Amino acid sequence: MGSIQTFTYPGPGAAGGRAIREGGTSYHMCNTGTLHSKVLVIEPGVHNTAHVHPDEDAHYFVLDGRVTFYGDDLVADLARFEGLLMPHGTSYWFASCGDVPLEMIRVSTRAAAQPAT
Repeated sequence: MGSIQTFTYPGPGAAGGRAIREGGTSYHMCNTGTLHSKVLVIEPGVHNTAHVHPDEDAHYFVLDGRVTFYGDDLVADLARFEGLLMPHGTSYWFASCGDVPLEMIRVSTRAAAQPAT
């Protein structure tokens, strides 16, 4: 059994973040080994590249700004207090598309092993 963890998000621009790309910062919240939580702060117009997490389900929740998620097509255009669940094995990318920096919580967990077919 793990231990209780407390954490604080210091807000965008605060010390303690990790650069994840030009125009992006990640703030670690907690990690149990199977569950990981962080806040992403991404400047308007910045995007990541298409990728897949083969063994992670992830929940994204917008605190401020706007984000557009894409797969083969548009998946979702989300604003403040909206979110989505990205199942493991799904190819996607996202872009910060608002007028203010995107602040978004990402909580991920290792997906249950899938039976072989």
